[in-house]
Parts: sequence; C-alpha cells; structure tokens
Amino acid sequence: MRHNTALNWARGLILCGVIGLGLCHEGAANRSSAKPKPKPPSVAAAKVSAPSNRKPSPAAKPAPKPQGAKPGARPPATATPSSAASLKPVSYGVSHGDWLTLNLLPSEAIEAVGVAPYPANAASRAQARVQARRAAILDAQRQLVEQLYGVHIVLNSRLNERGLQEDVYASAQGMVQGAQVVSERDWGDSYEVTLRWNPPAQPSSAPPAPTPELLEPPRFVKPLPTQPQGYTGVIIDARGLGLQPSMSPRIRDAYGNILWGNLEIDPQTVIEYGLASWARTQADLNHSALRSRLGENPLRIKAIGVQGIARNEVILSQSDAEQLLLENARSGFLERLAVVFLY
Repeated sequence: MRHNTALNWARGLILCGVIGLGLCHEGAANRSSAKPKPKPPSVAAAKVSAPSNRKPSPAAKPAPKPQGAKPGARPPATATPSSAASLKPVSYGVSHGDWLTLNLLPSEAIEAVGVAPYPANAASRAQARVQARRAAILDAQRQLVEQLYGVHIVLNSRLNERGLQEDVYASAQGMVQGAQVVSERDWGDSYEVTLRWNPPAQPSSAPPAPTPELLEPPRFVKPLPTQPQGYTGVIIDARGLGLQPSMSPRIRDAYGNILWGNLEIDPQTVIEYGLASWARTQADLNHSALRSRLGENPLRIKAIGVQGIARNEVILSQSDAEQLLLENARSGFLERLAVVFLY
C-alpha cells in the first residue's frame, strides 16, 4: 500500500513537469511572434566576445588615452591646415651653426654708453685714468655689438638638495666699424664714454655718372701783339739794378742758364758795332743809331736782377726768358745783335 502511494506521487510530479514545460514553450512562442527577432551576432562581435588564446598584434592595440583625460571624453579634434600655415616665415639672417648673423643693419645711428671704474692696482692716477677710459670704450663697443647682432643666451637649470639652480651664459659676436666717440667724462673714480655708430652708405642703384674728360689747365702767358714778321729786336730794361756797360754782356734766366752772350763774332765787328747798345733814358731810344739797330717793332723785357763781377749779366724771369727764346726762334734778332740795355 505504501509502495503504490509513493509511486503514484512520483508519477504526478513527472506529469506536472511535462505540462509546465509545454506551457513554457507555448508562452515563449507567443512572445517571439509578438516581438521582432533579434539579429544574430556578427562575426566581428563574435570574435571580440569570444576568448582567444592568440595575443593581439601591436597594430590592433587601441591608442592610449592622454593623461588626465576623463573617462568617456571625446578625443581632441585634429587642427586642419589653414592658409596661414602654408605661408613661409621670412628670415632676416643666415644661420651658421648655433649663431645667427644679421644681414640687415639698422638704417639709423645708434649710441652706447660705456662705464668703467678706475683700477685699484694702477701705478698712478694718470695710468688708472687711461686704463679706465680704454675699458669704457670696450664696454660701449660691446653694447653696440649686442644691439647690432643680438645676444646668444644659454640657460642651464639643475635641481639638487638646495633647490632649483640656474646658470645663464650670454655671448655676442660681431664687428663694429666706424664708431666714433661723441662724448666722454671723468667722474673721479670711473670713466664714461659715449660711442655713436652711423650706418654705412647704401650703394645707389642709379648708373654711375660718366667720367668727365680731363682738360689741360689753362696757361696764362703775356699777350703778344700780332706782328706777321715778328719782333725785330729786344730792349732789356735793367734800370735801378746796378747794371754796368760792358763789351761782353750776357742774359741769363732765373736758373742761371745763359740765354745770350756766348757768341763767336769777328773781333773787328765787336769793336766797330758792339754786341749790344746802351741807353740811359727812354728818350735815348729815339736815337737814329738805336732805332736802326732795334727796328720798328722791338720787344721790351724787364730784368729782375744783375750778377757777375763786372755787373754785366742781367737776369730775366722764367716766363720772360721763355718768351725771349720763342720770339728769337721766329725772327733771329739775337743773332743779328739787335739788343739794347737800359741801365
């Protein structure tokens, strides 16, 4: 009796389970017909969700997030190149290693003031002043170089147990040409010098002006009367110079060269006619013998001196000596002895 009761109880449990399972399947079918069926997972999703024993390649790793970024924040947008970015920067210098040498110098004058103290170990105050002045000039030149070519700054920072320490090094390099001292002052214990640098003159783009032709300098000579036949004789005016009449007078130039007097003439001619004639006054020149000797157009020359033991040698200026020789070459009056001395 007890065995049958237990068997019936077990059968009832199995029957209830079968009935409940059928009801469950029927409700699931009803729900699936009312709602759209979900899509099957894609292959990529399956690969991501499915565990894999292979290690991902480096290219498959996601980009690391920037430090300090909040979770879920969008990545910063990448700046697009603009038209301003395509412009090339204009450089005013040429880089030589780590140094920048300027090609364009200022167009205006600049000044720098240099100051230097008197050295304590100078032998005297005068020597200390000279050394301080020289140091002040160098200080002003250094400032001009810094203004013209710039300063090269090097900064070194280091952190130690004492804290942050920084070392700054400054250097300048260049050439200053044409700087002039415009003012200087002695302060007693120091010296001050002000230098001014003027920019060099820019070459002109205009073509160079043509070189003018070289002209001979004008020669100033005494105007001579126009005579087709030339001068017929010469009158040497030596009045007031101490000239003495002689049988063998001579004419010299300012350098002592003999212009006339060394003549080879027959002695009888010299005795009768003489090498020259002599006159005391202007009226004596109107004598018939002198007029016939000089001719109608005599040349008049003023002597500048007399020399010789016998005081019978007259001296002419260099211009008068040249004129005498020039006119004698045309008409030959010296060889004809057409000479008269006023004494």
